[in-house]
Amino acid sequence: MKNPSSIVARIVLENRMTIAIHESSLPITIGRGLDCDICIPDNHISRQHCEVSSVNGVLCLRDTSVNGTFVGNRKLNEESVTVPEPCKINLGGSVTLQIMPEASMAKRRKKNDRREEDRRQITERRSDTNVVAFERRDDERRNDQRRERSRRTAAG
Repeated sequence: MKNPSSIVARIVLENRMTIAIHESSLPITIGRGLDCDICIPDNHISRQHCEVSSVNGVLCLRDTSVNGTFVGNRKLNEESVTVPEPCKINLGGSVTLQIMPEASMAKRRKKNDRREEDRRQITERRSDTNVVAFERRDDERRNDQRRERSRRTAAG
C-alpha cells in the first residue's frame, strides 16, 4: 500500500516554479478560476482547464476545457491520457507546463547516481594512471619529403 502523503508528481510552470503533487491531494484542477488547485491567470485558459488524477496507481490528465489541451503533440478534447513519463502540457495555446511523475524522477535520479558513480570510477582510474614522458624525435628526411610535396602542390 502506498503512503497517502507520498509525492506522485511534480508540475513545473513556465517561471520554473515547481509544485509537488501528493497522492492525498489528487485529483487537482488546473485553470484560471480561483477555485482551481493551480490557478493560472491567463485569458486563453478555461476556468477549469484540466484535471490531474490517479487511476489504478497511474497518473492521468483529463481535459475539461473548451479549446482542448495539448499533451506533447496530441490534442485532447474532453479526453484522458496517462502520464507515465515527463511531458509538456500546453494550455490554451499560450501556457506551457511540464508534468513529471515521481516514478520517472526516480529513474532519472538512478541514472544520475550511475553517472556520478562512473565519474568516480574514471577519476580513480586517472589517479592510478602513470604518466610516461617520451621524447619526440623529428625525422629530418620525413620533414624534407613533406616540404617537397607542399612545394610541388603549390607550384602545380
